[in-house]
Amino acid sequence: MAVRQKQSFFKTLRSTRDIHPKGGTAVRLFQKSRGPGYDAEKQIPAIKRSICTGEAVAGFLDRATGKFSEVVLIRTQKDLDEFRRQYGIEETMKTIY
Repeated sequence: MAVRQKQSFFKTLRSTRDIHPKGGTAVRLFQKSRGPGYDAEKQIPAIKRSICTGEAVAGFLDRATGKFSEVVLIRTQKDLDEFRRQYGIEETMKTIY
């Protein structure tokens, strides 16, 4: 099992290499991953809430399939405002329970 983990680590390491400006290669291990793209024609911005715990997750609801893609956990209003700013969402968001 440890061998498999080591192999997958090195595979990831090889796939994240980038050309360093001073020559050689740079390894980018702790990059912030970009969320999924937002296509207003195919997706609806929505907030998914748990009835039991009240936990809220912001994401996008696919118009065709109805599948919800989670993007960010909403802990405070600041998190929701940042999500709206990042994706340029101005309309009211649908809430799913």
